[in-house]
Amino acid sequence: MEVIEGCDFAMMPFEGGENAMRGSFQYTDLFNRLRKIREQIDAETQSWIEKGVKLHSQNDRVAANLSMQFDQCLQYFSTNPNGVTITLEMEKDNPFVWTMVRHFFLPY
Repeated sequence: MEVIEGCDFAMMPFEGGENAMRGSFQYTDLFNRLRKIREQIDAETQSWIEKGVKLHSQNDRVAANLSMQFDQCLQYFSTNPNGVTITLEMEKDNPFVWTMVRHFFLPY
């Protein structure tokens, strides 16, 4: 079912009186709000990447703990727990940025 921007919500059989979802479809507004949320998430992610480089170079306690946790995860996943194969890498020696790839092997 295709819905046009600005169309009112259809009343459902279980709705009535005070129990109703009134409004209209505002896809453009929703898209803009979601885009702003994505921009904020990306900005915060970038700030952590930049902080991670700085804190790692200063031998910060949080950076050191994350490095240790990375090593523990690397050791754990190297054993293929429960048959799971994962490639884990720390990007540019930044303990705040990890890349994890899960490998799926399909049975023949």
